[in-house]
Amino acid sequence: IFVDSANLKVGTGQWMSCNGKIPKAKSDKWNAAHAAMIVKAQQIFGDTGLVLSNNFDFPQPDGSLGNHGRFFEQFVGGFDGYNVRRDIAALQKEAAVGRYTEAHGGGPTLFGGQRATTPAQIEQCWAQQLAAFLLGAGERSYFYASLGWSNIAGAGGPPISKEWSWTAWHPDLGRALGSPHSLASVKAIGKGFLYERRFGAGTNVSFWCANAGCNAAATAIGCISWSDGHVTGTCPPHGLHSSTSAGE
Repeated sequence: IFVDSANLKVGTGQWMSCNGKIPKAKSDKWNAAHAAMIVKAQQIFGDTGLVLSNNFDFPQPDGSLGNHGRFFEQFVGGFDGYNVRRDIAALQKEAAVGRYTEAHGGGPTLFGGQRATTPAQIEQCWAQQLAAFLLGAGERSYFYASLGWSNIAGAGGPPISKEWSWTAWHPDLGRALGSPHSLASVKAIGKGFLYERRFGAGTNVSFWCANAGCNAAATAIGCISWSDGHVTGTCPPHGLHSSTSAGE
């Protein structure tokens, strides 16, 4: 089962509701009850059941996280701030303890929430989201990207909605990947950071963060060099050598 977080702003002491802001004392009680409900639900369903919580973990006194999975509402996106390095680290942490994760990308959505409009912008968004996911993913990690949470076949939306709906299919999702050789490596280059990960089928994934925050489109470049020769994003992403863009 999936348990939404109802837009709780955990850590701020406020919950944004239709009627405004709820005082800290009430939101603290709500947070505690919400966490207890998720833990209880997992206990009811047992070890073979799966309870996915939205955006947050709920650490328990015994060191567990209370339930078996987490949904990233906007992976490489805006729910808890734009910081790609933090999102990769969070996904790696979930994978390390064997939890199920569902990472939802925003499709053709630029950093900051604006919609991408040109083919180059859309390609960059997709490369950022998919490359970051592949760098942090584990055996029980899943990914997809859509323009909007309830976008089924693009009904009622602009033409681009049909291309980025829950029922659409991106060709990259059918390309050979294979098991990863290891966890992603990361090294400092100048003021930035380069992530790299190699997969069994011969696909190589890299991601360049030009600053520590990795929090703007110009400072976050994804690259996937697929085993079939196709390139998604800009490769190499750090621009230290001649680059190849998708389609070249």
